[in-house]
Amino acid sequence: MSKYLKIISPLVFILSLLSLFVFKTVPTSKIWKEYSVLYTPASSNDSEVLSVIHTCGIEDEISLSGQYLPVTLPENSVEISMFKLNREMPEYNYYVRRNAYFFDKSNNYRLYYIPAVYKPNIYDCINILNSKGIPAGIDATSSFPWAIPIITVILIALLSIFSKNKLLYITSSLISVPYLISNPFYTSALSCTLIILSIFFLTNIWKRKGFLLYLVNRLSIPAMFFIALLCSFSTSVKAGIFFIITLISMGSYILTYSILEDVLRSRRSFNPVFILSAKSKSIYAKKINFVMPAAIISSILFIGVFFLTSSQTVNSHLSKLLLPSANGVEEESLPQLEDYYSWIWNIKTFPYKSLNNNTADYIVEFPRYTDDNGFITESRNIMVYNQNFKDNVYSEIDTLPFNSIEKVIKSEGKDVVTGYASTSSYSANLFSVIMMIICFFVLLFIYFYTIIKKEN
Repeated sequence: MSKYLKIISPLVFILSLLSLFVFKTVPTSKIWKEYSVLYTPASSNDSEVLSVIHTCGIEDEISLSGQYLPVTLPENSVEISMFKLNREMPEYNYYVRRNAYFFDKSNNYRLYYIPAVYKPNIYDCINILNSKGIPAGIDATSSFPWAIPIITVILIALLSIFSKNKLLYITSSLISVPYLISNPFYTSALSCTLIILSIFFLTNIWKRKGFLLYLVNRLSIPAMFFIALLCSFSTSVKAGIFFIITLISMGSYILTYSILEDVLRSRRSFNPVFILSAKSKSIYAKKINFVMPAAIISSILFIGVFFLTSSQTVNSHLSKLLLPSANGVEEESLPQLEDYYSWIWNIKTFPYKSLNNNTADYIVEFPRYTDDNGFITESRNIMVYNQNFKDNVYSEIDTLPFNSIEKVIKSEGKDVVTGYASTSSYSANLFSVIMMIICFFVLLFIYFYTIIKKEN
């Protein structure tokens, strides 16, 4: 064995395994922690949608038509009067930009923010809207699908009982678990099921004469690899690429294992040799009626759990939408809390700023005059744009006399950064569903074909 291969194979294994964790894809529990987002076409009748929302017992919804000036100043104050006169100025554009929170990124759908307590009512609302000819949907609320790694580990444990090389089988098969944690898709799980089964076959004839050629010549094994690869790409290109990386990691590990095994064997004075070739041994360890049903049942569980967990979002049948979300990736078109603080500062200080100073003032001083028993008293007011000012504005959001979009943003905390997230990031498309079913039937076909041919 080349000395370079002895170095490269473990290095490739480590790097490929690390990449699965560095570039992982993990679903968040909700787009907004305390709100669900109902969406309808932008052309739909807003009054009719709101009527249905209220009919379903939903209160305190946050909608575009329910927005007013999000400031706690009197309507007849000089600050508000100056704002109305100068609202077209760039300093005041937050009031217009905040409307972006009520539309998807393409501006094709209008959004309604529903408090989480009314989540059960939303599905009735969607059904009523659909019956009225108004297509409606709800944002995705995917939680991490722990069933995927759990079922996979159980399958590995069950098959390990009959593996002829348990250490190699378990350690190489478990490489699929980091991949599934990093790419928690049911299509990925079914792809790994086929690969785990292939590794089981490999370990049962490990190092027997012609074992690799024997596996390649069994058309079912290459077919399983091809179907698994195709299935992994059915959800996303990224998932498919990392599936290939996982295969490379497994291959590198198995090669490293083989190298170490040969090193250990070379140090022994006596090494037993397999007499029987790979063709004379059963890749199923003569337990086909246990091995294949275990793999088939696992695939049924993956498909079943997928449809069960997808049943609640069946009404979200519209194409993927990009909705405003507290996803931590800042989007320029969505104003942040910092923009709100700056807007409030401009409103409160604009009447008192010097007209001769065109630069931004972060300290504004101005006189106040009060009537004190018939005497006019002057006092000096100083306003500073600092963290204390921001904290006061942040706390005043709760006192706004209407259900403002700022309350939705505030519900995520002071450090929230808003961007766009897909409504169906973790929902399988039609091709994915077809591939999952194909994986199941491939396992079923191999099982029955093997029994008929009596190759178990």
